[in-house]
Amino acid sequence: MTLSTAERQIKRSWRKELSSSLGDTLGEMIVAPEFIPLAQQLFVLDDVKTRIGHQTRAAAQNMLLGESEYYPEILKMQRDKGSDRKSIARLIKKALTERGYDNDAITELRDRKLATHGTYQLMDVTKRETEKALLGILMNRNIWTKYLQQVKGISVLTASKLLYHVGDVTRFSQPSKLMKYSGLSVVNGEADRLRKGEECSYKPELKALLLGVIGDNFMRSNSQYRRVYDDRKKYTAEHRPEWGTNTKTKKTGYKARYHADAKRVMVKRFLIEFWKAGWLAEGLEPPTEPYAVRILGHDLESDIVSYG
Repeated sequence: MTLSTAERQIKRSWRKELSSSLGDTLGEMIVAPEFIPLAQQLFVLDDVKTRIGHQTRAAAQNMLLGESEYYPEILKMQRDKGSDRKSIARLIKKALTERGYDNDAITELRDRKLATHGTYQLMDVTKRETEKALLGILMNRNIWTKYLQQVKGISVLTASKLLYHVGDVTRFSQPSKLMKYSGLSVVNGEADRLRKGEECSYKPELKALLLGVIGDNFMRSNSQYRRVYDDRKKYTAEHRPEWGTNTKTKKTGYKARYHADAKRVMVKRFLIEFWKAGWLAEGLEPPTEPYAVRILGHDLESDIVSYG
């Protein structure tokens, strides 16, 4: 994104003023500088930033599509909860193309608006300061300095969310118990999931973090755990060819199930090593070996990311 001179000056002025103000008041804003209140503050700031970003992108898209003949139909489909998202996306792409735009044009316009969006810049500066304070706490915790900090794809934000949702790792005597708590265990041959009318047996926020955030981060950052994904996907493509057929449309070349399965296996491998690191970080030896070794008799594999 290339900002104009005026836009750069406005953004620079905003951030200088905010940073100066926060430098004097941050200590008062963060009354208790312990991990939990800081982590909670960071989550709220991140959520608000994300919401503003989505709203601003939607506004930018509407600006570019405003004069398109397809715009009324797009709005109608967006208001209809039963509309197919892929159909909406295709129509938006068609409308943008006819007007000489693409998704990059929406992103650039969004970024221009965010550069001079006062609330967004306030949230961003405050978030950065909060991350610095959290990092200061994490630097005194072995689980961060001797393990999580080494894992590509794990940031201060994701590490804080993981530690916040899991709590004391040593309360899980086996990695399988942490799996169940995270919603990654298998129940009656099926992945554990929310079922209407039934009490949830796991923590949905932790499952969403692991599969929806950390898993994707591992893919984008080419994390050390990415090789688990690649190996699993190669294995299932060879031994589960039926997964390549969409059960609804019956079309072949379907890759979604291969991807979801491989990402799940990758995240579970990370969670096992995180569990082990959590015990070692407390100066304790893990009380048991993983299920595959202890029950199935498989050889113990070397850690992908070693503690220490």
